[in-house]
Amino acid sequence: ALGFIGFFFGDITGNLGWNLGNDFRDRDVGLWTGVMITHVTLVDIDLGANRIGDDGACVVADAIKGSSLIKRVGLRNNKIGSRGAIALAYALEARPRMECLELDFNKIDDDGILTISKVLRNLTSGVEIPLSANKFNHGGVIALSEAFKGNHKLQHLELQFTSVGCGA
Repeated sequence: ALGFIGFFFGDITGNLGWNLGNDFRDRDVGLWTGVMITHVTLVDIDLGANRIGDDGACVVADAIKGSSLIKRVGLRNNKIGSRGAIALAYALEARPRMECLELDFNKIDDDGILTISKVLRNLTSGVEIPLSANKFNHGGVIALSEAFKGNHKLQHLELQFTSVGCGA
């Protein structure tokens, strides 16, 4: 038995998405990655508001690398830390045409943000990565600002509810 509720949705162009919510955990992620990789029109996966941690994020990262059409992956409001964020950053680097990787409301600290920033600085296309309400501090914000200074294709940054003070 799977610990989630999911449904497919489509838009007027025939692109399909998959919205999964409720109690989806690391152990459940591998069950759908084959569908994500092989489904020829799947472009949008929403895994927000689950209990996905670093192990599940690493599985998602591998699936992103293996998919040719995925444009958006929603992972907001999970339990992803820096190890998962680093894997997702490298997946984004391997798939520079992704448009959005939602990572807000997770547990990503400065280590994860430093890798995300490095990848963002070198991307050749713009991407939206909401990062509000994570665990990074001043060093993470500095790294993100350097990425934005170094890559003018980046145009959107969300840092709401982040513990960032002056100094430190």
